Amino acid sequence: MPQLGIWPENWVAFRVFYRLRTQWAVGMGGAIGLRMEPMPFAMQLEQVPQEDWTEVADGVQIMEHETLRLWREKR
Repeated sequence: MPQLGIWPENWVAFRVFYRLRTQWAVGMGGAIGLRMEPMPFAMQLEQVPQEDWTEVADGVQIMEHETLRLWREKR
């Protein structure tokens, strides 16, 4: 994994996001978002307590949105 500057409070969400890295839904114009069905499995693999799932999922969605924005800028 490349060296990244991840703030400690975002580390768990980043780890879940990284586990979902092969789960992009793709349409005719490219990636449209992450498939969310595998997220519970990624949360379990990262041993995220269930009471933290909402907060971690919010963080993952922020990363998803920003990734899509950056990819669209490159087009």
